[in-house]
Amino acid sequence: MPSARRPSQSARRVEDPRADLAFTLMSLARKLQNLRFRDEGLNRFSPLEGLILSNVYRFPGVTPSELGEELGLRSSNTSSALRSLESQGLITRTKSPHDPRSVQIHITPTAEEVLRRVWDEYSRFLASADLSGEDLDAVAENLHEVDEQLRPSPDSDPRR
Repeated sequence: MPSARRPSQSARRVEDPRADLAFTLMSLARKLQNLRFRDEGLNRFSPLEGLILSNVYRFPGVTPSELGEELGLRSSNTSSALRSLESQGLITRTKSPHDPRSVQIHITPTAEEVLRRVWDEYSRFLASADLSGEDLDAVAENLHEVDEQLRPSPDSDPRR
């Protein structure tokens, strides 16, 4: 496959800074999603499986419906991905202590090791952006804040 050519000029910015941020985040997300890992063992996971594992890591004990809502997934897609991850020994389901009809999802130690390897790969990839420690911390903190503010609430319409 031929290597991708870079445009000869800098990317044109969108006038609205929020729209420009959204476009930039989509571009970065696509680059991360298409990243071919050096650690070949990681390339067997689908982007959806990686996203689900990361979210279960971030929100231990999340329910399947909460996970689907957080990620904007249909329940059938969530269920299918969870079955796959469970069959690989990467998640466990336990009955909720608050509602015996509900289950909570947790990652396994194996999944935590997989995630650490993925994070190492992402870190290596993003190191080429040449951000200093303070700049990187500020970008990460600001993006975490945006992410937190845009998380769906139980009564919000996910299509906004």
